[in-house]
Amino acid sequence: MKELRSDFRVAVFGAHGRIGEGLLARYRDRAQVDDATACDGAVHVRLFTAADAERACRQVDDRGDRIPVVFISSLAERCSDRWMAPEPDDWAAEPWPADDYGRGKREAREVLEELWPGPVRTLLLGPIVAGSSTRTRLSRFVDDARLHGEAIGPGDGNQRIGVVTLGDVVRLVDLALRRVHDGHEAFQVGPDQPVTAAELIGSLLGGAGYAGRWRAAGADIAGSPWSAGDEIANTGRLQAVFPSMTWDDPLLELQQLGRRLADLDVGVR
Repeated sequence: MKELRSDFRVAVFGAHGRIGEGLLARYRDRAQVDDATACDGAVHVRLFTAADAERACRQVDDRGDRIPVVFISSLAERCSDRWMAPEPDDWAAEPWPADDYGRGKREAREVLEELWPGPVRTLLLGPIVAGSSTRTRLSRFVDDARLHGEAIGPGDGNQRIGVVTLGDVVRLVDLALRRVHDGHEAFQVGPDQPVTAAELIGSLLGGAGYAGRWRAAGADIAGSPWSAGDEIANTGRLQAVFPSMTWDDPLLELQQLGRRLADLDVGVR
């Protein structure tokens, strides 16, 4: 694959949603929505099944160029007890996840790798926080602190969470598109320094004006943004391939989100 020119054009498929909106804001007049005509690269944000991926490949420009595509996927493609292992070189030997979401994402990636006319770079994402996006499950903590006097978080608060910001994801997509490499690749994504659940909830509630108004449940909580255990992944391959990647402080992003949620009567669960 040849190196992309500095003013390369990118097609963003599935641009509705915070990641798509973040990409459109970065590329501005160099972005095209759901149309790869005359583009130098593409990003697929919302592919959830093999059928989605098949339709995506039929839509691609038929110029014959091998344009790279970045597929926004999830760590859920792997069983959670495998996240601390490096990404497999042979996915055929990798156990399949039990949940439909993870299976669908993995099937979509396999179809892209088979049919897309160019290299596929898959980003296996964990939790994402965007200070400007109030449609998030994190709003439950602010709602509960406001309405019931305290929020309840899963686990003991000491579990480590590999949360990244929307800005992190957008920068990583740009690096992946610019990478000169012909093969398909999948990268587990996470920051160089994970934070604890207590730090995450504390920053969110502090920003909202409810500092200290939460307690740990000591167990999982249905519908929570994270579980009672660690949610971190082995990101050695990502760090080696993209050594210039810099990471935002998610706690600052959570403070901003808390301030925005505090301006709402009731958050969106």
